[in-house]
Amino acid sequence: MILVVPFCIKDCRSALKNIEWSYELEGQLPNTVLLSYDTDVPDELVEQITQVARKAFAKVIQFRYGEWRGKPNWPNPQNYAFQCLCWEIINKHKEEFLFWEPDAIPIRKGWIADIEHSYASCGKPFLGHIVHGVIHSTSMHLNGVAVYPPDLHVYSTHIMLPPDGVAWDVAGAFGGVVPNARHTPLIMNVWEIDQDGNSVTSGGVVPTFPDQATVDKVVDFNAALFHRCKDMSLIDRLRERKAIASKPEPVAAPSKQPATKKRNRRRKASK
Repeated sequence: MILVVPFCIKDCRSALKNIEWSYELEGQLPNTVLLSYDTDVPDELVEQITQVARKAFAKVIQFRYGEWRGKPNWPNPQNYAFQCLCWEIINKHKEEFLFWEPDAIPIRKGWIADIEHSYASCGKPFLGHIVHGVIHSTSMHLNGVAVYPPDLHVYSTHIMLPPDGVAWDVAGAFGGVVPNARHTPLIMNVWEIDQDGNSVTSGGVVPTFPDQATVDKVVDFNAALFHRCKDMSLIDRLRERKAIASKPEPVAAPSKQPATKKRNRRRKASK
């Protein structure tokens, strides 16, 4: 399974931090990672991310596509970027891939191995978090952070060519994505949270993690990836937990044995 890390110039720091965190979690992983970015990203930032990715993964592929020159408003550039990436996979790499956005945070060891195992056994070409009720009350779509087949265009033309103003992952609801997808709890999709830390699709705030209490309330550690955390604060809290867990337990000082009558007699005789 290829891990696709998509980023634009605004996402570079997040992508770098996320890959660094993956390496801190469990060292180098045997996967191939494909860095997908446009010509607007400076070479020096690409090189920084590439160097970290070479530590974290067995193989690194760079894929640079042309800058979007159409309407700049969302979701046009995002739809174009995904389409370019998909054709690169379809025509060249021909392998299933995890679309690992920079705001999707690995939360424990074994995160990608568990996703790979679940995909291999799920019996469906798509695996991810199926979201309910975004388009209308009974709608369903596969959130973008998911595993895709190498020929996803066969299942849905809408995901490749979304209707105007519709994000590519939501557009998958109009085609054959959802019937060919398996929901997995390994990928948490928490779009917003309310004041009590409950997941909501609107009316809340983008998840941020100022303290460990918020982590305990929001994150399910049975999952492998947490999406979404735009400010990357979840990594800071997870680093704190890892540091605490790696500290050795303090060794208790040996207690003094109470003096016995026999030991006291020896002391007197030696004087």
